Amino acid sequence: MPDLKTMDDVVSADVPVLEGAEAVAPDALFADGVRDENAFGGALGLRKGPAFTDSERDRMKEMIKAHLVDTAKGFSADAAAEVRAVDLELYHEISDRLDHRQLLSKKGRIMTDEAVQEMKGMSFFDYARKAFGADHYLSDEEGIGHEQVCLRVVRPNVREDVGSLHADHWFWEHYDWAPPPGEGRTKMWMGVCVDGVQNGLRLAPGSHRENRPYRVVRDGHKIAFAPDFDLNTLDLRVFDAKPGEPILFNYRTLHVGTFNTAPTTRVSVEITFMYKEDQQARSAA
Repeated sequence: MPDLKTMDDVVSADVPVLEGAEAVAPDALFADGVRDENAFGGALGLRKGPAFTDSERDRMKEMIKAHLVDTAKGFSADAAAEVRAVDLELYHEISDRLDHRQLLSKKGRIMTDEAVQEMKGMSFFDYARKAFGADHYLSDEEGIGHEQVCLRVVRPNVREDVGSLHADHWFWEHYDWAPPPGEGRTKMWMGVCVDGVQNGLRLAPGSHRENRPYRVVRDGHKIAFAPDFDLNTLDLRVFDAKPGEPILFNYRTLHVGTFNTAPTTRVSVEITFMYKEDQQARSAA
């Protein structure tokens, strides 16, 4: 493993490829078959999911492109025209002529309800229904008023586009959010435009079983997390992401994006699944 001293090391150092996280039957995603947030992903705390089909991924690209164009219209007709004229993978070529931070603000990265409902008709969500129950739903942390699918856009060689190492549980803890009683959470990440280890997601298998300390730091209105532990105790691996191949992980699994060394823009989607935990899991808690 590399010597990790700073967050720049965490996102850019060469780390091993994630192995052993192959997709399993939906009823095997939770340890002992009990639908319990803490048991998701077993010892690794993560699992690959079945891939979206090529046609589904193409449609997602169309919807994401349309979303970015519509968002850009709120700034100017010229901005919308710039986004409309470029392929998603080449977004970085025109981003300097846009207000990138505003275009991809937190709320700007949330897909419309219409797009979310269309995505939920895709094949992966058949698997999700079997894994999380027919009454599962997608979270709405931002209070938009509908289920959320969030975008992430990471340009080549732009450090500010990559966040900080964190577990999603930390956000909920920081903002004093709590899932409804008896409900659990699981995260899904999928690269729509992605180039393997050059810009895939980095995860620490097994880290969901450890209570790692952290500090909250601010950059204006944006928050980030600073790990309060020796980074070299982290067994960090990179998901050799293929376009359309999702990975699901425990809400306490530590992860971070990879500094993008590919010649193309990485575009990914993130989803939090909310579901009812099994009665025996709630009784044990």
